[in-house]
Amino acid sequence: MKYQVITKDGRAKRARMETVHGTVETPVFMNVGTVGAIKGAVSTDDLREIGTQVELSNTYHLHVRTGDKLIREFGGLHRFMNWDRPILTDSGGFQVFSLAGLRRIKEEGVYFNSHIDGRKIFMGPEESMQIQSNLASTIAMAFDECPSSIAEKDYIEKSVDRTTRWLIRCKKEMERLNSLPDTINQEQMLPGGSASNVSVSAAHFGMESYQTGKIGDDNIGDEFIRTLKEDGVDAELVAVKKGGTTLHTYILTAPGGKHCIFANTGDTVCTLIPEELPEEIMDSMDIFYNDMFSPKAALWLAKKAVEQGKPVLYNMQCVPSFMEMCGTSREDIEEMMRLCTVFVSGRDGYYEITGEQDYLKAMKMVWEKYQVKEGVICTAGDEGAAWYDGKEYRVPAHKIDPVDTTGAGDCFLGGLLYAYFQEGMEKKEALEFANASAAIKCMQEGPRSRADVAAVLEFKESGSSTL
Repeated sequence: MKYQVITKDGRAKRARMETVHGTVETPVFMNVGTVGAIKGAVSTDDLREIGTQVELSNTYHLHVRTGDKLIREFGGLHRFMNWDRPILTDSGGFQVFSLAGLRRIKEEGVYFNSHIDGRKIFMGPEESMQIQSNLASTIAMAFDECPSSIAEKDYIEKSVDRTTRWLIRCKKEMERLNSLPDTINQEQMLPGGSASNVSVSAAHFGMESYQTGKIGDDNIGDEFIRTLKEDGVDAELVAVKKGGTTLHTYILTAPGGKHCIFANTGDTVCTLIPEELPEEIMDSMDIFYNDMFSPKAALWLAKKAVEQGKPVLYNMQCVPSFMEMCGTSREDIEEMMRLCTVFVSGRDGYYEITGEQDYLKAMKMVWEKYQVKEGVICTAGDEGAAWYDGKEYRVPAHKIDPVDTTGAGDCFLGGLLYAYFQEGMEKKEALEFANASAAIKCMQEGPRSRADVAAVLEFKESGSSTL
């Protein structure tokens, strides 16, 4: 977090805090969502509309009701609340004061009797940090005692000294938690997006990756660009709409890696047009990958690639009926299918295009109808992957214990771009590499994999990864 004093007037001051979830300018009013919801039927969408900078939630109350471990399973408090801006969680220290009749203070921490059901609860500096880490808030408060305003001077001095000792323990524990690979918020968000996940995956395989698309000039867009650059992806071709909102999703991940996605499409992702891109954009490109969420720009770029004899990989990541709701017509999809060099879809996509439930038969139908030059691929989940170009190539799924399947298909495609188009592997070998890339991703939290070529090859040989 970066903190900067903007101006001073006597003892008063204005400051700016730059956090991983957005900027907060002080002085600031924090709306209180004690148990993850604002009282008075105020939604987080309402808070965004009125320009709320930061929300405050209560560590003790979320620990007692809802439960911080359950919120962790949902992916943290931001996802749980559908809130993409900073969240401050208090430490539980105020309850040390407000529940005075139900607690005992010791050097190791505070023993409570729950105000809900009377059960015994212990909270010390380490426990407070662990709870706040599970909540994955932007700003965690150190555990403290809030003494009464009418307490004797001797008591307050001892209280301040104890709080100082607790602060040291808090810092030590938070450093430990942030060093763990499964900590949700190690001072970072988890940005994603299908095309960007593919770009990041390809970049980590050593490919020179460029991203285009359209975002808003908001905190989410800023973070999106920052993380692309951090992962070695050139983002200079991403268009920015002044006053626009960037597509963002909230992903709930369940045990076993399955996930549910709630999307806010914003007002930018589908609106990119050719006029916002350089005329010579394809001149320095070797491969064009797209998912058709910006259909006008995607078709324009695909035609340029074809004119220059460059391959086009089209990933129909969502079924046509959903794409139509996002502004991409069936005619757009069919035109791209005729232009592309390789076509990729899941089983549902093939079914919706053909009406054939057997995806292998559906793949043959698609290949014959659209004359896809180098074949069609199906990512078939637990059945592995298949490629059809007149001949059939199939690879089985890896047997793993998935943690989070979000972005697995994107990492498959990043591996495919590298293996087939850059390294020139045979189709089955390229499928095997792509499949291993997706499997590694499924064993990690978040939508992106940073596995390199060595890690994928190691996994292919041994079935395990050191990432």
